[in-house]
Amino acid sequence: RTPVVGFFDWDFNVVFEIPLGAQTYPVRYAGRAMDAGQAGAEMDTYALWFWPAPPVPDAVVKQTSGSAAYWHAAIARENAARSEASED
Repeated sequence: RTPVVGFFDWDFNVVFEIPLGAQTYPVRYAGRAMDAGQAGAEMDTYALWFWPAPPVPDAVVKQTSGSAAYWHAAIARENAARSEASED
């Protein structure tokens, strides 16, 4: 079977799927006007890039919004909790 990446809305409904090959794919996620979009002052936009390459550690390359800072911290906390749970 071909691996598939699914994109879900906030209600966990599948919005669309991208079939990928069996190799690993780093992903770049970018958002523009995240804070202004939440305030309704501007349309926020997002992009994802996938390319085949060997696995690499996660990294935040650039962070310029409060929304991004919030989500980066939330994921870091979730990953830390998973790591602690796997050590038990």
